[in-house]
Amino acid sequence: MTAILEFGYVFWNPIIWLVAFVVVLVIVFFFRRQGRQDYKKDTAQAQIFLCGEEVPDAEQRHIRADNIYWGLFETLKGYYDQVLRPHTG
Repeated sequence: MTAILEFGYVFWNPIIWLVAFVVVLVIVFFFRRQGRQDYKKDTAQAQIFLCGEEVPDAEQRHIRADNIYWGLFETLKGYYDQVLRPHTG
């Protein structure tokens, strides 16, 4: 019965997973600290680049969901008409 519970390579040992997680975390932190030191958050570097064009206001940049999914709604229009009819409130 004990042979069933033994894993030959101790692959599921939580201590190994914890050590591996800490090692990966240290590597990620090391690469994160290597980032650009000359980046300034509230300057022109952080502005949106739109190929040299003027960037419109946030309200004008907003794309409504019905515009994004227009093709999907047009394709399934027959289905939506049938489903929405009993759910009109």
